[in-house]
Amino acid sequence: MRRKDPQRPRPYRLPLPDVVAIPVAAYCALVVLISASLLMYVPGTGFDWPVTTGVLVVFAIGEITIRLSEKQLVDDIEEQIVARGP
Repeated sequence: MRRKDPQRPRPYRLPLPDVVAIPVAAYCALVVLISASLLMYVPGTGFDWPVTTGVLVVFAIGEITIRLSEKQLVDDIEEQIVARGP
């Protein structure tokens, strides 16, 4: 985010260089994915489809919510810019 929008003030900075932060974040994501997979898969019977479907639905709802919130935030910022004038 600091690279995409460097003008915006950020209240917190990770005290690690990118060379360390990126592998740590990737490791955390991998652990979450493996944990979720272990909760959805039942040895001998395969995937527990109601759980898998629930996970996918919740993930989709989260993504939709994020996109709608981003759009609302952009609209609010644009309204503030227009209200201030040139």
